[in-house]
Amino acid sequence: NAALLAERVGERGKVTSIEIDPAVADHACQALGRTGHRVQVIVGDGTLGYSPGTPYDRIISTASVARIPRMWIQQTRPGGVIVTPWGTDFGDDALTRLTTRDDGSAVGRCGRNLTFMRVRSQRRDFVDPSEEELASAHVSSTERTARELFEMVEFTHAAFTIGLRVPHCYYTVEDVSTNRRHIELHDVRTRSWARVTMLRDHHPWRVQQFGPRRLWDEVDDAYRWWEGKGRPAAERYGITVEPDGTHKIWLDDPASPQQWVLPSSSAPRHTAPMIQRDDS
Repeated sequence: NAALLAERVGERGKVTSIEIDPAVADHACQALGRTGHRVQVIVGDGTLGYSPGTPYDRIISTASVARIPRMWIQQTRPGGVIVTPWGTDFGDDALTRLTTRDDGSAVGRCGRNLTFMRVRSQRRDFVDPSEEELASAHVSSTERTARELFEMVEFTHAAFTIGLRVPHCYYTVEDVSTNRRHIELHDVRTRSWARVTMLRDHHPWRVQQFGPRRLWDEVDDAYRWWEGKGRPAAERYGITVEPDGTHKIWLDDPASPQQWVLPSSSAPRHTAPMIQRDDS
């Protein structure tokens, strides 16, 4: 990617590439040296950007993010463009293009769905319910059909919307046997979870929920909202990142009444220091 960008901008342009893995960065430097492309390679956390090279005209990320890093916006000139896979932990990402503004904000629209590796500092943790939690969980049932449950977790458009409407939630699917399937919903932060047990020829299905959040109820409501809004695909959504880092999600238009704030993620994990590598 860096070589292609260097070819595109020519001798008058400058490309800086950031890689968190030193071994990968070394390999990139060697490859760039063989092809004769002048690219500055930095070892470090790409979410921090690289201030000595600012301001940038474009920032392009080949790893996905759940939050648009503030440094990317601050280090891009007003009117510049940020392109990145962006999304939640629930469904696929969307290729998102944002334009930075004079006030330190950025606004853009989601594109087609895709999946990239999440940046290390924004990856989720995993948790499984304990036997005690399973025993004390709230029990109910759902009339949702197998098709509807499949759409919730496997159909890209529904899952993308649910992720935006039910923050900090991810799902797992486990085929316990040929006749039994578990769909689990998790929020590691509050240790809330829900499990829908699908049994062949046994309907309605059992729902267990534990913790301060009723995740199944939230996901079910989000699915109903998605259906009521015409089953929108990712391309109908956009995001505005305010100067203070607030992420506002909107449907169809930044001025749409259908908009809401996406709660912030957890505190960033440890980030690596920046190391400059010679590309020659």
